[in-house]
Amino acid sequence: RFGIRSIPTIMIFKHGQVVDMLNGAVPKAPFDSWLNEAL
Repeated sequence: RFGIRSIPTIMIFKHGQVVDMLNGAVPKAPFDSWLNEAL
């Protein structure tokens, strides 16, 4: 359904639609940056 190919896969949804996706392990600093930009 979502085309997940690696774990972990983190998706951000808005109104039921995927607006951003992050695949694989990511260090905390880049993850925090990605999350803040996506939200």
